[in-house]
Amino acid sequence: MWKDKRPEAAARLDVARPRIGALAERLEMPAENLLQPDAMRRACWEHRGGGEDEIRALLASRDARQWQIDLTAPLLAEAFADAEASAVDEAPANPS
Repeated sequence: MWKDKRPEAAARLDVARPRIGALAERLEMPAENLLQPDAMRRACWEHRGGGEDEIRALLASRDARQWQIDLTAPLLAEAFADAEASAVDEAPANPS
């Protein structure tokens, strides 16, 4: 459904999910304790390109704790930027 309705949100989730998982593994904690899955999905869906500050606000609005926001917002900002860059790289060129 995401790929049909909001492909850019799906791309953000596809990039962010394994990065959150890798961070959780490094911290030796379950990914869902590091960041609730709903908070991550909502941040991916609702992101409007505002950078890390916007992501912090989105996570706070989903009741993420401050320590969770501090650990994950920079990672999500990077993941979202990478997803956007990848989408631009994959976009078909406009023939002139």
